[in-house]
Amino acid sequence: MELSDKEIGLVKSAIRERKSKRLVQLFLLVLMLITVLCMYLGYIDSTEFAYAAFALIIATMSHNYHYKSASYDQLLDILSKRIPDNSIEGQASSLQKEI
Repeated sequence: MELSDKEIGLVKSAIRERKSKRLVQLFLLVLMLITVLCMYLGYIDSTEFAYAAFALIIATMSHNYHYKSASYDQLLDILSKRIPDNSIEGQASSLQKEI
């Protein structure tokens, strides 16, 4: 399956963005755990915990919208151009036979 330079660049940028998203998600998870630990140990009260938890949840949810990476639809368009439709149906039917 030959890909053009533009398509290869699109796939590589999607891979880079996926890696950076995972790092940020891991960082936000660690922050959430530290916040829970601080509340448990009494360093912050329940009101401060509520504010911190709300801010971390908003940051986690909005995190996916800040990156300008290749969309899932663009990547599927590239793959659908390269793979003939009857090939996919043949693979699906052979998998069903194996099951």
